[in-house]
Amino acid sequence: LLGYVDDTFSYDEADHLEFYAPYHRLLPRKQKLLLELWDDLCIPHEDRKQVFGSPLPIIGFEVDANQMSISLSSDKRNELLARIREFATLPLHKRRRYPLKEYWRLGGWINWALNVFPLLRPGLSLLYAKTRGKTEPHQLVSMSVALSRDLLWIAGHMEHLDGVYLFESIEWS
Repeated sequence: LLGYVDDTFSYDEADHLEFYAPYHRLLPRKQKLLLELWDDLCIPHEDRKQVFGSPLPIIGFEVDANQMSISLSSDKRNELLARIREFATLPLHKRRRYPLKEYWRLGGWINWALNVFPLLRPGLSLLYAKTRGKTEPHQLVSMSVALSRDLLWIAGHMEHLDGVYLFESIEWS
């Protein structure tokens, strides 16, 4: 077993499933044994947190151990794309201004997604430049045409990219 903060994880063969009665479902053998140990020690756990399989959701990413890839779920990707496009759409007849905290929020969200789409990093340069040195969260900051263009560039590419493949070849020879 391996651990990360308060998560425990491991691997098991796909056909090594055993019935875990408290959750009324099959789980990988190692996971079931760990839960039984926790039951004996009275350590609480929840059914919804007992995940396994492929792809596996990890901090919002879909990790596919079979394809050795990391991607965003279509729901999370679509939600982010909608927000980027809403934020970046600049009507020609008026200037759009947002509170600084909205720039920070969008920048953080995109930066999180860049773990899966690292080649899109240059698209955040203008957003960081726009917010540099500003500290008042409610200060209104104007959206520039150049920043709008960069954000839409990120969204356009993010829409069509698969994610990160950890190996160029996904089959072992």
